Amino acid sequence: MSPLREQHVKLNATFGQDAGVGVPLSYGDAMGEACELLGRAGLADVSHGGRIRLRGDDALGLLERLCTHDVARQEDDTAAATLLCNERGGIVTTARLLRLEDDWLLLTPAVTREKTLAHLREHQAGRSVKIDDHTSKTAELLLAGPAAAEILDAVLPFRISDLADGGVKCGSVLIAKYTAVRVDLGAIWCGRVVLPSLLAGQAWNYMTTRAKGKPVRPVGQAALNAIRVEQNLPRYGYEINETIDPATAGLLDRVSARQDFLGGAALAALANRGPSRRRVRLTLATTEPAIPRMGDAVLNADTAEIGAVTSGTWSPTHQCPIALAYIATSHDDEKVFVQLAGTRVAATVR
Repeated sequence: MSPLREQHVKLNATFGQDAGVGVPLSYGDAMGEACELLGRAGLADVSHGGRIRLRGDDALGLLERLCTHDVARQEDDTAAATLLCNERGGIVTTARLLRLEDDWLLLTPAVTREKTLAHLREHQAGRSVKIDDHTSKTAELLLAGPAAAEILDAVLPFRISDLADGGVKCGSVLIAKYTAVRVDLGAIWCGRVVLPSLLAGQAWNYMTTRAKGKPVRPVGQAALNAIRVEQNLPRYGYEINETIDPATAGLLDRVSARQDFLGGAALAALANRGPSRRRVRLTLATTEPAIPRMGDAVLNADTAEIGAVTSGTWSPTHQCPIALAYIATSHDDEKVFVQLAGTRVAATVR
């Protein structure tokens, strides 16, 4: 349960489930929330995601073994996008790895938190490393949008707008430590703040009501999901799972050239063959509110099935249905069709 549930209830949030945790889906107008974030800024509670701390002499060695990016070259006070894979090259989890002064912080999706912990501990044997799940001890807030940097600069005691994407700064309020990281939401400026659970309610109330004259509208998971699909960002459990490799998922930018991490040899072999399908974003040629669903077929001009939808939503920017899908790499035409409840709807591959 989020430490901010009481705040969400007071705002008449509609709740849903993510990995068994109740999360606010919207505060009455998901598309309005998305438009507010895209036009100015929006504040979201993402505390249901995993936050795992690692420390000890062998923490670096364990992370080098399990993470796909070049951990040894990661600089202090940075956050790197990474993956943890199985021996077959399938993705165990997506993650952001923060290298801090005294330890490491691994941010994971809520749905993979428990299996990421199990994966870390399985490979911990014989190493001097302490692994702590700090998820229930902390909260995490996301502030995104064109005015988000300016708003956070006015609230925090340091300028987060000076950080490059992936930059991290740590601070404290009295004795309570917090960590701010810039992790853009696709092309949208985004800052995340990890703070103790006990301070979460106070921080949320301040940001949504005062924030030095710049209060921010709360944004639920439905709005974030619409923006995610617009930005062509994959989500674990939808576009990604342990049967999908980084090349197929379009995430090779998170994989270093070295092959000594778990799954590295398998990924090298897969690279020689090339993926048989690719992840794409689809814009449907209709203004009808017919939302594509996971599993809906993607067809070519000859009505042959060439793929399937993994996520679908209404686009707050383009005011039409959009989707993410996997289609055959052999299909190079930007025109396809999506089978929606017995009706074929034309779509454009982006």
